[in-house]
Amino acid sequence: MKGKLLLTGFEPFGGEEKNPSEALIDEIQPAVVLSLGLATGRSEVSIEKVAVNYTSKGKDNAGVVPAERPIVSGAADAYFATIPAEQVVDDINKKGIPTRLSLSAGAGRRRK
Repeated sequence: MKGKLLLTGFEPFGGEEKNPSEALIDEIQPAVVLSLGLATGRSEVSIEKVAVNYTSKGKDNAGVVPAERPIVSGAADAYFATIPAEQVVDDINKKGIPTRLSLSAGAGRRRK
């Protein structure tokens, strides 16, 4: 993949001390926006192939439980990535940062 990428991440949550997506911040320069999150229990970066338009019942960082379950009412149920997700996984792994493909946020989540 050529060009530059603006990489964002979220603060740790759910009792985690670190968000592993932070390891990518120093590696990439801006041109495309890619938002990252935290998957509790994962030690690698997960590149999402599908974004699902649905929230969990859990509280967000502000302690709010969403009343509406769709993230965007009236929008599609899901959206596929428009980036070459598999290639992105390969490229990041080649930089020595453990990365895997995920079909959607929470897929394969390890429960405690």
